[in-house]
Amino acid sequence: MAPTPTPTTPPAPTGTIPPLVGFVLAVALAAVSTAVHCAPDTPVVGLAASRAAVARTGGGAPVILVNGRHEEVVWYAGGEVRLKAPWEAVEDPSWVALAHDAAALPGGGLEEVGQVMVEPPWAARRMGVARAGRDVFGLLERAEVSVLDTATGTRRSCSTWQTGQWFCGPNPWNFVGPNELVIDGERRRCLWLHPHEQGSLEVRFMGLKAGWRFVGRLALSDEAAATPGGSPVEVKVEVDGAVAVRHRQPNVRGWRELNVELPGVRKGETAVTRSMTLTVTAPRTGRRHLCMVGTLVPGDEGDAP
Repeated sequence: MAPTPTPTTPPAPTGTIPPLVGFVLAVALAAVSTAVHCAPDTPVVGLAASRAAVARTGGGAPVILVNGRHEEVVWYAGGEVRLKAPWEAVEDPSWVALAHDAAALPGGGLEEVGQVMVEPPWAARRMGVARAGRDVFGLLERAEVSVLDTATGTRRSCSTWQTGQWFCGPNPWNFVGPNELVIDGERRRCLWLHPHEQGSLEVRFMGLKAGWRFVGRLALSDEAAATPGGSPVEVKVEVDGAVAVRHRQPNVRGWRELNVELPGVRKGETAVTRSMTLTVTAPRTGRRHLCMVGTLVPGDEGDAP
């Protein structure tokens, strides 16, 4: 049975970085920056520019490096400079876009809430629409959740939406929504995807931009993974009805990657959005506490959602 969900916002990192760790992070940041800048005469971002951008916003907003269609969080609140993986949620409702070329800064419907001065030649802008709006929690409210009953072949919609969750019943753990679980020794906020006893649990995310990618991870809770003889959980991912990924989550601790490509707009195609459907099943559903984190990131052909 699932623990009662109590979604919370994880505290921002605190403390200072030891010199050796800071040096390693600086090298990692420079390596990422170099990788995403194709022109040989384009300088890397540098920690000084990141610090300058954050200082102008009070130090509480993440900084996202923007270069063409690539982006990476390079600073997060609490005084620590570090990289954030694409699947890590950004909880702050505002963020700073940092780019070598001002023309690369986001637009197209995102709310600009103030200019940010940074060291030349970098340009920055404080935005009012969070990157977090593209993570699984931001996508969930407009999702369709249902259960395909294996005994009768009928589909039942999980249409009750309360406290940010879709409830399927009949049991209290039959819901899709945020939950907090201990995964790999750390308490994490993630999307609860417990397989349903009556059939296939299906979660359909709609309105995803063509050409983007969903970058995420799946895991069983440490408690579930310690269950002797626990069943693996099967996750099928379809994009516009076509199978894109078949994922098997074994009965072991730790995260497993789940990356899904959303095809770009093809010649003669009028649609500009895609749907992504997750179908979750297990031969035995007892203590299968499956959870997911993930977010949409730009691909080579995608526009901002």
